[in-house]
Amino acid sequence: MLAAAAAATIIAGGLAEADPARSPGAAGAADALGAPETKNRLSPEVMETLVAAPLAQIKGGDLAGGQATFEQLLQDLETRHGKHSTMLPDALSAFGVLIREPGYEAESLPYLKRAVAAGRTAFGPDDPELAVLLHDYAVALIIADEADPSPDADASAAEAYRIRRDALGPDNIETIGVLGLIGELQGLPSRTGGDIAKADAAVGLLRKKADFMRRLPYPDARRDGREALLKIAEVHARHGRSDKTQEAAEAWLAALSSEPTWRRDVVFDIPGLTADQQTEVLAGLDAAEGDQGLAKLAAFLEAAGEHRGAQRIRDLAARPAAGNWTPAPNSP
Repeated sequence: MLAAAAAATIIAGGLAEADPARSPGAAGAADALGAPETKNRLSPEVMETLVAAPLAQIKGGDLAGGQATFEQLLQDLETRHGKHSTMLPDALSAFGVLIREPGYEAESLPYLKRAVAAGRTAFGPDDPELAVLLHDYAVALIIADEADPSPDADASAAEAYRIRRDALGPDNIETIGVLGLIGELQGLPSRTGGDIAKADAAVGLLRKKADFMRRLPYPDARRDGREALLKIAEVHARHGRSDKTQEAAEAWLAALSSEPTWRRDVVFDIPGLTADQQTEVLAGLDAAEGDQGLAKLAAFLEAAGEHRGAQRIRDLAARPAAGNWTPAPNSP
């Protein structure tokens, strides 16, 4: 089917374009970055180039060799720029994030944790750049164990929120983003202990994120707001609340049908697709997102013993009105 083929093109094209193994070696990148350093952040492309050599080894199956090469690179950066250099947390963060792509999620966590420590030295305790590192570390810990993340996730998210609230204000997009992350954590049964009042408090934080983000004109922000609606449904489902799960799931599906997905901008870059073909691709991708989200909600309800509620959620996916997943009109 066209949608599936084009979706594969999107994925393959994105990976190929971002593959650091195709970039210059780490030594050349370090030389190119030898100019006096400022607090202006290095671009993701530059950071990918910086860790290209160790990442290429890891993608080639040599994890230990890639890790050793990275440690040498890190030592070279510290020797050249000093232990307070912002390049150290940047390199640690880039390496920690990028080695997840070849499947080394667990191995990435120590690097992301070290990035936070290096960020404290480079930026100080109250800089929003440190909050970025804390946020990334918290997210990685949640991905590592969705049901019961390490307490470091809660502590990191809380610290990131404190920094952003004080430095950027309570209604800044970054502040609201990490507030939603706190809501996601606080809504887990491992945190609520089954206390519905605590679950509702977590839903309140997620609702604030959803409402805030969905008012913004930025596609990424609106996607995050839509995702917060799904997280609300997940909190209810994890606590066996069938009716509230269905209500939240329907709100999420309505958002999915009415708001452009983040993939829209990518699809416009695929040469040769007509507007109708683009719409078909996006409809297929949104349908897949909808099916996956509903399946997860149903599984949570089943685990809570709410079998009828789980079936009602599955029925949402089976409705003939698949217009739930028809994208809004294309507009580049």
